Amino acid sequence: MSASALYLVAIIVPYLAFAALMATLLVSRPLAALTLAIAAIAAILSVPSRWLLAAWIAAAAAVFVGSGSLLPLLVAACILLLAFSTGARAVRALTLDAGIPTAEFAAFAIVLGLGALSMVTLGLGLLGMLTPWPVLISLLAIAILGYGELRALLSAALQRVRRSPTGRGHAPRAVAILAVLLIVALVEVVAPELQYDALSYHLGLPREYVAAAAIVDRPEQPQSYYYLGMDMDLLLAMFLSGQTAARLLSFAYVLVGAVAMYSCGADLFSRRAGAIAAALYLATPMVGWEATTTYVDGAAATCGLLAAVAAIRARRDQSVRLAVLAGA
Repeated sequence: MSASALYLVAIIVPYLAFAALMATLLVSRPLAALTLAIAAIAAILSVPSRWLLAAWIAAAAAVFVGSGSLLPLLVAACILLLAFSTGARAVRALTLDAGIPTAEFAAFAIVLGLGALSMVTLGLGLLGMLTPWPVLISLLAIAILGYGELRALLSAALQRVRRSPTGRGHAPRAVAILAVLLIVALVEVVAPELQYDALSYHLGLPREYVAAAAIVDRPEQPQSYYYLGMDMDLLLAMFLSGQTAARLLSFAYVLVGAVAMYSCGADLFSRRAGAIAAALYLATPMVGWEATTTYVDGAAATCGLLAAVAAIRARRDQSVRLAVLAGA
């Protein structure tokens, strides 16, 4: 396929999928018309990168301030930072000098860290210690243990910002369309949960556990006997700041998957392949819908992708450590 054809696919498919996403989410017609108009303009025009970034930040700020979701956003961000600091050391020990790209490394660290945090939350729940002091002391201990990783992350981020271009270039049209998609998804994320599975057990069971300050038996709810790995992360977010923080955590899982898809595709194939894969993934209506609710399919997709990539690397490099990473 020629470069021009690939570019058209990266533009047209997300744009067409956007209409399907709007229909799936049952967004009001005025909002759908407005966002489609913005997406159409973005598809036609070559948007300066700094304009796009400034507009996206302003729109995201309006969503969070207007919905009163700044605290849940802060809580979700802190959970992700704690997850990174928890998982980064393990990923570094398992990958050694395998040449893992930075974005892919961060995705592995966040996913493994969220798994570790879910185990900590599960332990506190089984011990009947889902109360403020045990939870806060546990999180503080995790933060202290991961302080070195967090400091290294902040230092690397500051250096990258200083070395980054001035933003005078133009963002690809597909990126502009995806930026609109993500803003529309954020509007749905900060709204109250509506989906049955999320209300009945993905959020329903954690709500009961928070109320009881422990994981209690719920025989009338068959799903309470599932493993509920990610649901423990949702429980932690709900304990700290309610359902919106949990929904933002679910949203972050999909974004981490897209970043990992781009990074893995760029490293294993080409940057164009990685970009197109991530764009098509984010623009898939079902993915967009999953990102706005607390179903666990987005998390499963992200974990599955990373496990497959680690397994591919383990087979290519004949590395036992990378095979362990795939299993983890």
